Amino acid sequence: MLVLSCSPKNFSEYFNAVKTARKYSAYLLEVRIENIKLKVFYDILQDKSTKKIITFRKENISKTTFSRIKELYHTACQCNVKFIDIDFNWGKKNINELILQSQKSKIILSYHDFFRTTGFAELKRILERMIKVKADVNKISVYANSIEENEKIFRLLEYAQKNKIKLAAHCMGELGKVSRILGKKFGSHLTYSSVTENSETAAGQLPIEKLVKIFNHEQINRNTKIFGIIGKPLEQSKSWLFHNYGYSIRNINAAYVNFLTENVQRFVKTFQNYIGGLSVTIPHKEKIIFLPKEVPSIVKHIGSANTVLFKGGKIHLSNTDYLGMKNLIKKNLMLQNRNVLIIGAGGTARAMIYALREFRNKIFITNRTMQRAKLLAEEFKIILLDNIGKKDLYFDVIINATPGENKYLLSTTRRVLEKGSVKLIMDVALNSFESKFISLAKKHNCKVINGFDFFLEQAHIQFELFTKSNLPRNKMRKYLLKNFNKSF
Repeated sequence: MLVLSCSPKNFSEYFNAVKTARKYSAYLLEVRIENIKLKVFYDILQDKSTKKIITFRKENISKTTFSRIKELYHTACQCNVKFIDIDFNWGKKNINELILQSQKSKIILSYHDFFRTTGFAELKRILERMIKVKADVNKISVYANSIEENEKIFRLLEYAQKNKIKLAAHCMGELGKVSRILGKKFGSHLTYSSVTENSETAAGQLPIEKLVKIFNHEQINRNTKIFGIIGKPLEQSKSWLFHNYGYSIRNINAAYVNFLTENVQRFVKTFQNYIGGLSVTIPHKEKIIFLPKEVPSIVKHIGSANTVLFKGGKIHLSNTDYLGMKNLIKKNLMLQNRNVLIIGAGGTARAMIYALREFRNKIFITNRTMQRAKLLAEEFKIILLDNIGKKDLYFDVIINATPGENKYLLSTTRRVLEKGSVKLIMDVALNSFESKFISLAKKHNCKVINGFDFFLEQAHIQFELFTKSNLPRNKMRKYLLKNFNKSF
């Protein structure tokens, strides 16, 4: 069940939350009352337009504070609110007092750890202690310090479902968003959301509009397939927008989330049995190829992969950066039989080089970290430029294969553009459309292929690999442009 959580300062804010709850079909409205004025609280209780959870959340409860909680909850129960939320940390005596006065209102028994996620065995012991209270719903909310800790919540939810325990569970914090989005798949009884992006009542809570419109929360069930992207950082990624919209318009029961992780091996070991496929971005494109026992020859030759499929316990790799680049080259004669300078020496640069070589291009490479560029030049037998300022070289094309703008990229680009020979620049970084790199090119009247075009090309191929379905290109482009500034 979808819950909209709010902490209103006045009745107007409460009523705005009610309207939002109706708009997005939230089953319950949680009203946080720890900082509420009594008159506002009484006015809210008189409104019968929506089913409510009344919650008082504070870490340290004194006798005076508990007396206030008891009084407020008693008043709420007399007004027949649907649920009151009782904190498991308040102790057996206080909990029993509140349950005795609950009358027709139901009980949500909540456990919180605002600093960590304990081991699965400990979470299970906590739940087993909680169910002895015989509340109507049990809730466990813990803080995620790594993306892998969400898997403990998935296992706990599966355990609860198997044993017919009504449990709402999720991780808090930025790294806990995954469990909030996917909790329903594993049987979480309640999913909490916020009214807007900046009105969260708990760390990592997502706006209800995002849960409903982008992650298709209503459709998520135990059969929902999970896809996502691994990397660090992920702020720049728009894959979650692309793929979730694609699932929506193709009526595919799937959800795509961001998995922010530093350790690709640990991540795959933790989540492999839960996930259908992954997009891979920095810094994992080169590391990922060492995980499967068998690597396709094309991926082995490129030396990087950006797409993973998990089938029958096996890891299957592909590189849609290479396939997408190849499509762009076929469409553009200015990327064929040219002198091409690549700036950057990571996994994406590998895919660029491999595709460009197939179309008779003469390829040069430079990089801020010259040793990486040297290794790539030797491996692919292309030309290393180690001191471009002293070279009298002319290029037709410049490709930025770095993850973002930096001094080396911009200073190198300026020097090359001053020669006057460059006709085309291409950016593979998904930056704003008027990045400094692109602005430099426009000043010199160069044709531009921006990172957005490259992203769309490879994303369409990736979507087909994940789902065996294709997508309407113009429709996807319009949607991404309209929603480009949204963040995960």
